[in-house]
Amino acid sequence: MKIVRIILFILISCNISSCSKKEDRNQNFIPPINIENISELSDDPEILDFVMRSVNSVNEYSDNIEIVALNGDRVININQDSLTVLEGLEITKIMIGFYSNCTNFQNTIDDFDAFIIEQKSNGSINQSQVAQLIAVSDMYKDRVEVLNNKYRVFYKR
Repeated sequence: MKIVRIILFILISCNISSCSKKEDRNQNFIPPINIENISELSDDPEILDFVMRSVNSVNEYSDNIEIVALNGDRVININQDSLTVLEGLEITKIMIGFYSNCTNFQNTIDDFDAFIIEQKSNGSINQSQVAQLIAVSDMYKDRVEVLNNKYRVFYKR
């Protein structure tokens, strides 16, 4: 019976998660990555599209970490024995969103690195474009470092 409740709980939370609208961005979050200075990349729509999708993924990941950190105290301090269905749904929604976003972020980083290598080996991009792509990749790594520093106390609990 408990397994049936858990499965039902997960299915309902997935449904709620997929139906919920995008929340307004919290002003206390780390500002989104903005890549305005990519003049060399703007000549190639395929590269520019790939970079923009990657930046969006990294910004979503960053916001998701911030949401988890904001809700962390409340979620961590919930008594599991007196957990209501709505609290359980909220926890599950946060966990599923976090897991999905982390997976997407890792895939983005892997795809971005592979894209640079592929474009470079094909001779599809020049050295200036490679340098700009590497700079964008460094922005992603810097974002992870900024998040780690901002929430270092949270992770040490």
